[in-house]
Parts: sequence; structure tokens; C-alpha cells
Amino acid sequence: MDNNFPFNHFLDFDNAKHIETGDALFLQDGKSADQINTNAVTTEVINNNKLNGASEASEINEISKINELSEKIISSLQEVLSPQKYHSYFHQKFKIINLSDTEIEFCVNTNFVKKTIENNYLSVLNESIKNIFNKNLSIKITTQNQGHKKNPSFQPTIPSPLPSPTNNDNDIDKSTSATATSKITSAKDARFKIDLYQSKEDILSKVNSVVLNHLDNSEYKHDLSNKKTFDNFVVGSSNNMAYTSALSASKNPGKAYPTLYIHSGSGLGKTHLLHAVVNNIKDLFPALKIHFITARDFMSEMCDAMATKKIFEFRKRYTEQIDVLVVDDVHELKNKQGTQNELFHVFNELHNKHKQLVFTADRPPNEIDGIDDRIKTRLSWGLIVDIQRPDIETRIAILKKKAMDEDIFLSDDVLFYISNTIKDNIRELEGALIRLGAYSSLMQVDVDLEMAKEQLSANLKRDPDNMTIDRIIYAVSRYFKITSADIKSKSRNKNITLPRHIAMYLSNKLLNVTFREIGINFSNRDHTSVIHAVDKIKANLKSDKDLMQTLITIEKTI
Repeated sequence: MDNNFPFNHFLDFDNAKHIETGDALFLQDGKSADQINTNAVTTEVINNNKLNGASEASEINEISKINELSEKIISSLQEVLSPQKYHSYFHQKFKIINLSDTEIEFCVNTNFVKKTIENNYLSVLNESIKNIFNKNLSIKITTQNQGHKKNPSFQPTIPSPLPSPTNNDNDIDKSTSATATSKITSAKDARFKIDLYQSKEDILSKVNSVVLNHLDNSEYKHDLSNKKTFDNFVVGSSNNMAYTSALSASKNPGKAYPTLYIHSGSGLGKTHLLHAVVNNIKDLFPALKIHFITARDFMSEMCDAMATKKIFEFRKRYTEQIDVLVVDDVHELKNKQGTQNELFHVFNELHNKHKQLVFTADRPPNEIDGIDDRIKTRLSWGLIVDIQRPDIETRIAILKKKAMDEDIFLSDDVLFYISNTIKDNIRELEGALIRLGAYSSLMQVDVDLEMAKEQLSANLKRDPDNMTIDRIIYAVSRYFKITSADIKSKSRNKNITLPRHIAMYLSNKLLNVTFREIGINFSNRDHTSVIHAVDKIKANLKSDKDLMQTLITIEKTI
């Protein structure tokens, strides 16, 4: 590095000095003294200074000043990026390793992070550097796998605290030697080289938490999401008709297809289309009043209105104050006679006023048991379209789109493997992608074919040895579109009680565990509560064919 590099121009140092290491300056992650990482480079800088006769206090002081400059860059990035993206691609993964008056060089831990930054964040990084240095610097990004040409001994390491300024030479050496310096190139290599204070089970638990959080926040909540639009809906031969019909209905509400009915199996995209319809109508016709609701919530609203003697206000709101009614999962109204009556009158009123009606279900109207014929007839008045299982080309396209949205780099062989492994459910396809991305981030390795096979094969195993109460609860929560926490809670809401009883029944049926052990997994319930739930499900199975089908469907997903 040029001995006259103007540090004082960027930082307000008193009596600033420079640290020379030939033609390169090695910096640490821009964090405070108790946060930044130490590695062989830090030791090398200190040792070089010792050879030059610099005092220990001066050495640590200079490192502190350099870290302050580094901290400005990291802080600048943190201000303009979302917390998720910052922690995924920069926090403890992004280090300055060389700085001159014309170029700044960074090192990242994996090729995946390198490609993501180069493809998506160079402009942000350029702007941050320009704001700090008041000039443009050439940016170079390398990975620890490549090493450092000017210093072959450079190896970024697993994070450990930097010794405080009061530490002596021995403390610094011990801290440095305690740091693992092995290069991480694949999932296989990284198995026992991750954070030494976490077991692999801890890491996998975190991966599962990321996947569950993604599903809970994106698939099972029915608040309108502005992220689900026609623009990011991947169209293929399996869903082209549904996509075109929904788009036409949103462009001409009440005219193109006044009643649109979309049906498909779970996780194939019909709810995404509903969000897209609502978002498009909001953009094109902001004056229209839209009501987007699930059939189950419609029933809850009606029950609350009856309980508070406000049923007339309920009817008036639906028949006089709504221009577009969108109802998801209308099949859940089976055997709900009172709710069907209200929906029948609401449907008639809105249809006669040429309002837009959109419904989804898991099957065609005439195949839904427990629905009045007059409801089936009205649901069939308009256009009925279905969404089929996606073909291989559509599955690959969906994965590529989702990977781009989540900033996850996948090679073609990994894309092909995932698409051939998960064929029936787009939600599971996206869940697999999120799982690999989370594993890659936590283990600090690239997503490769070996990792994909290991993670997905483990996740798809359904033999009894891998079955747990939590796995059963998760399967039930997915079917009923509620969270696992809801099932385990003390809530006595009817919409929660049935799934809880089913989860207890299946735990008893599929696992060799006691009623007491099952109760412990459901917020420490008494074993008598579990016995009551199991007996109730058994009794209802004798006469309720729908319940039998529900149990069969859930068991297939465990």
C-alpha cells in the first residue's frame, strides 16, 4: 500500500499512523472490539509490526483505527439493506482484506455469497464506498477457497473475539491458535467445522425453524400479500388457463367472468392467484371495495354477528358495501348449513348487482360433499378452471424464480434434482429451496448436489424411526393452515380444537408412546385430556366419512 494513503481524510484520528505489510493492508470485519473476528492475518500484522520495532500498544491502537474505517463500510451497508439480506450476505461473511488508493478487495466465505453480491449488491456497495471515501474505488471480491495471491497464508476463519487491548502477547497468540483455520468448501467438509458451541442438531433445528417461519408467514396466513402478483406467478401448461382467467377477471371485474371458480390440490398456487387478482384490481380500480376472506373466517364472522345480534349489519356489509368478494377454500363450508344459507343470499345479491365473485376450493363444485345443491349450482354459474400438477419445466422455472427472489444460487444439476424429487406440491418445492438456502447460510457452504441430496432425502424420509409427535403436529398444522403453536396452545377455539384432537389421535395411532408423553407435547396436558381426544376421534370416525378422508390425507404427508 502507498505509505501516504489518506486515512485521516476518512477518519478523524489523532496522531494517525499507518500499518505497512508490503503492498497489502489486511483489515478485519468492521465491528467493535468485542464483536470482530481474529485470524491469522491479524497475528501476521501484529508480528510484522513487532519486527519493525513497533510497541504492542501502538500495534493494537493502529488495528483499532483500521477497524473503525472498516466499521464505517459495514455500517453503511447495514443502513441500506434489509436485516435479512445484511445478515445473510455481509454479517461475519464479508471482510476487507486489501486496500489501496485505487482498489478495495473483499473476501467472502463461499462462492454462493460472492456471486450473490456481484449479481445484486455491487451498486449498493459502490455507493457506500463512494460516500465514505469520496471517490470511486475498484471493487474486487474473492472467496477464502481461492486464498489470497499476495499472501498465500491468508485464511479467513471461524469467528472468535478479538483480544482486548489489555491482553498480552501470549493471550493474542492463544486466541489466534484457538481459531479454526480450515477451509470450508462443501457440506461434507463443514460438518464438524461450524460454530464449536453448536451441535449439528442445533443447526438443523435452526434450518427447520427458518422453513416453518417461511411457510407460516407466506402460505398459511390470509392477510393480503402485495408480494403475490401476476408478475411473479410462474405460468406453465398446468396453470395457464387459471392464470389467464384470473388476469382477465381482474382487468374487467364483474364483466369478463363475474363468477370465477378455481380449484386444485393443496400447494399448487390457487391462493397466489387470489392475491394477484385482488392486488391487480386495487391497482387498476382503486375505488372498488374488495373483501378477501377465507370460508372459515366468513363463518366465524357470521357466528360472531349472530352472537352479538348484529346479523343484519353483517348482511348489509356484504351485500351493499362490497364490489369484489374473494373467498378462499369454500369447500370448508361443507355441513355448515347456517353459513351456507348466508353465503347463498350474499351470492345472489352481489351477482344480481354485477359484482365480481371469486372462489377457490380443492375440487369442482359438484364434487364437494356436504354443500347444498343450490350453492353448487351458483358456484358453477361462471367459469370453472383447475390447476394441475406442474410439469418438470414449470417446476424448474418456479425454482429459478424463487431462488432469485430469495437470493439463493443454485446450479442446474441442483435445480434438476429438486424438481425431480418434489413433483406434486409447489409449496413443498419452495420449502425445499428455503431449507437449502438456510442450511447454506448457517453452515457457510455453497449449495451443491451432495448437500441437496443429503438434506432433501433426510427431510422426505417417512419411516417410523423418523416419525415424532412434532412431525405429526406439523403435518396437521399444514393441512388445517394454522401454526404448530396454535395446536399446542391452550386455546379452546373450535377451529383449533379439532386439529389438536386429530394430532393427539395420530400420535397415539402411529407412535409407541404413552398418553402422558403425548400430553407433555401439547402444553403439558393431563393424560386424561389425551384419552378424551383420542376416544372422540374414534367415535366420530364411525359416522364421519370426511373425517376419515382428512386423516388419510394427513397420514400421507407425515
